[in-house]
Amino acid sequence: MAISSFKGASGASDGAGQGFYLNVGSSGNTTYTFNDPQPPGVYFISSKLGDTTYDIYLSSESASFAGYADSEILVATDSFNKVVVYGATPNDVIILESKTTVNTNTSGDVDGGASPYLLSINPSDLESINDTTTVSGGNLATSVEIYFIGTNAVELSAKSIVRNSSQELIVTRPDNLIPDHAPYDVKAINPGVPLSSIFPEQHILFDAITAGAYPQWVTTSPLFWEQGETVSLPLVAQDAELSNISYTVIQGTLLSGMSLDANTGQITVLNDSIYNTGDSASIVVRATDSGGNTADRSFDIYINSVPIYSFYFDPFVSAGQLERILFTDLNL
Repeated sequence: MAISSFKGASGASDGAGQGFYLNVGSSGNTTYTFNDPQPPGVYFISSKLGDTTYDIYLSSESASFAGYADSEILVATDSFNKVVVYGATPNDVIILESKTTVNTNTSGDVDGGASPYLLSINPSDLESINDTTTVSGGNLATSVEIYFIGTNAVELSAKSIVRNSSQELIVTRPDNLIPDHAPYDVKAINPGVPLSSIFPEQHILFDAITAGAYPQWVTTSPLFWEQGETVSLPLVAQDAELSNISYTVIQGTLLSGMSLDANTGQITVLNDSIYNTGDSASIVVRATDSGGNTADRSFDIYINSVPIYSFYFDPFVSAGQLERILFTDLNL
């Protein structure tokens, strides 16, 4: 039976196989043979007479099955040179139009102009300043922006972003990522691109990041310096992530001649003979871990004395009195 081919079908390339007409004979059952093989792909079927009840088979040059359709879409799995039609309306014209097929394995490789999506993040615990994490997803534009959103709903911009591809970023956490507002959501934005209305949250990973923990003080107050005996007063705070702790006096002052080592937390004195029994100082020390998380503690320091408070009842005023007594024997 007669076959007519045409060019210019949407998505088709120039040359043979862009589409063709099949002139159905009077019986409605017929076979068509092409001089040149037709390419595999997706073909959309329509009928001049509006017929939708037919069977269409494709046969390859090696007489193997290459496709079948009983509706308006036919998928040719191999090139073919024969078309067999059953049950078409007599004297109808069937049109097969070739369309380009898009492979889904390219999903997510758009460098801009589409809404991004996020799939995973690793590692998830960013306890220290300048810690980085790998963010995986798709359609991450060259200008992509990453935000960390805490439980207080404040958005913090990533400190830096290294874009390996449209599907992978290396992201540095913000400096002010504090444990109080963990866990943090991570959000990707391609500036100027509307978010997906079908998947409005595909650009967010919820509860994705933790920010370590605050240092915990071990040393308690008060502290006692015994002249001629004490070598140093250790201040100790610990970090759950075992990161380094630094120490700083943020309120009050040490006694003259005393110094605090910021790295070790040791208070030392060059010459303690300058002190008198009962001399004292009150300070507040801040412990800071490598993530910038802090914990403060007040300390009282005494020279050769232990303050002990006693309570007694004063019958003349009908009230109790709190009295401060200094014991100088530190070996009690």
